[in-house]
Amino acid sequence: MIGLVRQLVKVVEPLSEVGKDLAAQNAKLQAYVAELEARLAKNSKNSSKPPSSDPPFKNLTPPSLRPADGKKKSGGQPGHPGQGLKKVAEPDHFEPHHPDSCAHCGYCLTNVPASPSGRWQVFDLPAQMKIEVTEHQRFSRCCPHCHKESNGALPMWLSETTPCQWGPGCRSLGVYLMQQQHLPYERTQTLFSDLFGTAPSEGTLFHWLQEAHRRLEPVEAAIAEELVKAPLVGADETTAKGVGWLHCLVNQFFTWYGCDARRGRKAMNRFELLPRVEGMLMTDCLSSYARYGEKRALCNAHLLRELTAVYQWGHQWPDKMISLLVKTKTRVKEAGGPLSPSELRTLYQQFGRILAWGDRENEKKPIKESRNLIKRLDELRDLYLRFATTPGAWFDNNISERALRMMKLHVKVSGCFRSTIGCEILCRIRGYLATMHKQGMPLMHALRSVMEGQPILPPMLATMN
Repeated sequence: MIGLVRQLVKVVEPLSEVGKDLAAQNAKLQAYVAELEARLAKNSKNSSKPPSSDPPFKNLTPPSLRPADGKKKSGGQPGHPGQGLKKVAEPDHFEPHHPDSCAHCGYCLTNVPASPSGRWQVFDLPAQMKIEVTEHQRFSRCCPHCHKESNGALPMWLSETTPCQWGPGCRSLGVYLMQQQHLPYERTQTLFSDLFGTAPSEGTLFHWLQEAHRRLEPVEAAIAEELVKAPLVGADETTAKGVGWLHCLVNQFFTWYGCDARRGRKAMNRFELLPRVEGMLMTDCLSSYARYGEKRALCNAHLLRELTAVYQWGHQWPDKMISLLVKTKTRVKEAGGPLSPSELRTLYQQFGRILAWGDRENEKKPIKESRNLIKRLDELRDLYLRFATTPGAWFDNNISERALRMMKLHVKVSGCFRSTIGCEILCRIRGYLATMHKQGMPLMHALRSVMEGQPILPPMLATMN
């Protein structure tokens, strides 16, 4: 009997080891499947992936993070002043409408005096838009004193070697269409041809871009200096097919763009801006930003997307954290600045309790992304809550994301950048236009000044200088 038991033990022991190995392999495979499922579940609503990567015909709209009030409907609210057309004092043209005959009996009214019965002003384009041709004639005069000739001064933008050339109005329109409205060369030519009956060549359009790029160099440098000295700026980056990466540095009044083949610290140091930032720097969690800025603040919009993803994967603590952040944002807005010391103590206590709840959830149902997020929030909670502790700090870095969104649109329209110089031209001109737009300047007027050789400075920059 003892021998039989020993034989059974010899058989069972290897089977037990095999079972342990199978259980370990099963746990490993389950973790791997969970990681793959989490990766497949990522989209633009719960991660930093761009909307262009979302699958088509699939509703990815997450629950709204805004507190529900049920009072306001979409559209203009009661009391909204509106922005309709208003009559001008002196119209360009008058078009009278007289009755020729009586509408009741048919009597001829041609010689009957008429009295006004109503007036309407119509804002429209001229029936025929045409390009005006101006001939610049230069004259010379001979000095009776020294007997030498002096020539009349031509506009600085006029080339003496080109007998027929495009004026600053057409040049500024071409640059505006390509850099602000993202039209490619061929469509810009088509628009010129359809509107005016003639169009510049592709080479001429590129020459206009080069001209604007060259003349805006000192303005771009001045904008960058103001951002370096600003008390709060945001930085972000995105891919640019054909050249590498687009970088931006922005605040409420100024915008700067740059391009480089690299994303991280080497590119940021080459621009020589982030190492000199004197104020607070708002970024995402890219480690390359960690050493820049007098103070750092982290974007809560990125955080909300990450919390949404972990919540969708089955954990409940992110829902409480989202609610805490959104309510705190509302409270800061109501207070008009940082929270009081007592409110901050309560905020940090609630923040810590939610992270502790997340740790307990991970013990029962481990999710790698959830553990990593909890660890990061614990280490960087001061940076995420900067909006509640520091005057003027932002809740998120959406201002930087909006700045890059139009640059991404340009890349999508073009497909890619054919050369680095094309991307550099876009960065400089677009930065100037974005800055002028933020400061309420008409863009066509600003571009015309550039093409005339005397760029208008952004109003705030001109005041500072």
